[in-house]
Amino acid sequence: MQPQPPPLLTRASDWARNSVTLKLLSIGILLLLLLIPSSMVESLITERAGSRDAATEEISAQWGGAQLVLGPVLPYTAVETLGTEDKRTTEVTRYVCLLPDTLSSTGTLAPERRHRGIYEAVVYRANMHVQGVFQAPPLADLGVAPGAVRWSEAFVALGLSDLKGIRSGLRLRWDGQPRSFEPGVPDSDVLPVGSAPTVSTQVSTVVQERARYSKYNADDENNNGGPAANGLNALVPVPDEKALTQRHTFAFDLDLNGSTGLLQAPLGRQTTLHLSAPWADPSFIGAFLPVRRTLGGQQFTADWRVFHLNRNYPQHWRTTEARSDVDASTFGVRLLVPVNEYQKIMRAAKYALLPLTLTFLVFFSSWFSIGGASIPSNTSWWGWG
Repeated sequence: MQPQPPPLLTRASDWARNSVTLKLLSIGILLLLLLIPSSMVESLITERAGSRDAATEEISAQWGGAQLVLGPVLPYTAVETLGTEDKRTTEVTRYVCLLPDTLSSTGTLAPERRHRGIYEAVVYRANMHVQGVFQAPPLADLGVAPGAVRWSEAFVALGLSDLKGIRSGLRLRWDGQPRSFEPGVPDSDVLPVGSAPTVSTQVSTVVQERARYSKYNADDENNNGGPAANGLNALVPVPDEKALTQRHTFAFDLDLNGSTGLLQAPLGRQTTLHLSAPWADPSFIGAFLPVRRTLGGQQFTADWRVFHLNRNYPQHWRTTEARSDVDASTFGVRLLVPVNEYQKIMRAAKYALLPLTLTFLVFFSSWFSIGGASIPSNTSWWGWG
């Protein structure tokens, strides 16, 4: 008499109890389901971090934003005569812009922590002394006729990201003589294109800085750089070409409010910057690292030295040409807040898969050990047992 085969329900129960594939598939489905609340937690963290950024930007808007010191630049007016098809001529005012031979800056930062509700932002007060030398090339080298130059309209232009941060009167000393800075410049093209560091405090800050200094940054339509520099000007009239091509010294003192970070553009043939601050966690950002730095306790000092050969724009240009973009060559410091609470929580959330997987692997392993169970000889790991 042939033995009766077990009922279908019994066979299905035995298969479900012994199938390794089914258990692995069940574990995978449970892991995916448990990752749903994990992703919801990450979304909440991102939302709260965005609220923190908004609070930081609000404080920066009232105190003074992240600063970029752009300049000085020496533009002088050159009138060009343009002909038309009907033989009429039109005079067009252009500017020839010269960068300094040497540019040396020394500054100290006094950081403060400001709070808006539960959120914290770092602001600073910067005291900087800037000095250097202009040595203009002959007009023939620039293709400019002496008769086309309006000598009385030469001026020094200085760019700052946030003019609201200026705390005291700003005066230029040109060859030892005081000159007053006035807001604005006659033409925005007399200053190169430059933007301040971002004020974001999220984990995305590093990504934004990498994009800022990437060689593909010019093609990035979603560039997250800060606002472009605003201009100041001080008249420095010269009598003739001989006076223009002589060696001219300049100096001025900056007393600035700023937030998060401070950058400088290397506009000199040789640019040096010395910064110090009572801050334990500086982040040196930009295209160049300091040649010397000292970190100790609650204080840091840093020195940069950059040559004009280290950047990809010339020492002079006309406003009829494309403006130089200095963002790929600026350098400075960000007053970094060490790992903040949102970064810590985000890191924990990103590792959520690890303890979940480990828990199920332990449970899966115990299935073979409890009760002396072992993998049946007729059970396949990758097929149906």
